[in-house]
Amino acid sequence: MLGDVIPRCTIPVQLTRLAATREGVVTREEINRFGVSDDVIRRLVREGQWWRIAPGIIAISPDSWLQRVWAGLLIGGDGAVIGMNAAARLWNLSWTQSRNRTAELPIEVFVPRSCRTPAAREHWRFIRADRVGQLSPQRTSIAQTIVDLSAAMTADEMAALVGQCVGQRRVMPTEVLEALRQTPRHPQQKVLTSIVSDCGAGVTSALEWHYVNEVERPHGLPRAQRQAKPAGLFTVDNLYRDQNVIVELDSYAYHRGAAAAQDLERDRIHDTNGYVTLRFTWRDVVDRPCQTAAEVAKNLTFFGWTGALTSCKRCRAKK
Repeated sequence: MLGDVIPRCTIPVQLTRLAATREGVVTREEINRFGVSDDVIRRLVREGQWWRIAPGIIAISPDSWLQRVWAGLLIGGDGAVIGMNAAARLWNLSWTQSRNRTAELPIEVFVPRSCRTPAAREHWRFIRADRVGQLSPQRTSIAQTIVDLSAAMTADEMAALVGQCVGQRRVMPTEVLEALRQTPRHPQQKVLTSIVSDCGAGVTSALEWHYVNEVERPHGLPRAQRQAKPAGLFTVDNLYRDQNVIVELDSYAYHRGAAAAQDLERDRIHDTNGYVTLRFTWRDVVDRPCQTAAEVAKNLTFFGWTGALTSCKRCRAKK
């Protein structure tokens, strides 16, 4: 009789409260510490009320991605910090969700250099490196997350991520540069530094970064004002204020429905206020930068620009 009572004992309130702070995840040692035996653990797992995430790690609530995050921290031990794509997801960076489904990726966990790195497991990737954690569950700062992820990114991906975070004021360019300074031998240091500088000046997307670096600068065009409000209502990508010329950059060839209607309304208001709007797509900027630069220069000249269009490397290669 006694053997039957023990397995069906009430779960201590203290254990439930501890688990609630970690999405229901606790260690076997913690469960034992609150007076619940291994026999009870085995029964509850067998009945499907609890489940084993990893050896010694138990979840006492329904399965979720956040439970695996907490399990990774518990496996990593003291000083463990979530990083990389998992940290980006914890920070709710939409860039992550548009690039991949992080639920299908291993959860990256930084483990201090002074600690033993756990063996590789199915749902986690443990990285031996010192990182400072923020919030709960502990994750790298947005600035450090950007720096860590950018090591394996293309320039377009970096521009999209940095542009989003800086544009939404979720991180300051100086914070990213400081995190980069503290990360030795970063393989993308030069490119990331350039992108952070451009984003600090108003670039908010990969397409805008291409415009600055493949259309505007190489062809000697004047520097536009980024994210300006020429009529005090709508924000535009690039404004050449002295010439009243607006350059808008659209990721798609054209917009439909409400987006198209908003574009027309925006252009109408700007036209009423004396501005000319030029719209370019990814193809115009990335595949045809020289022709795009020539079109911008023609309009700027018509409205008073006295500078001269210069030839970039691509222009000279065509001659």
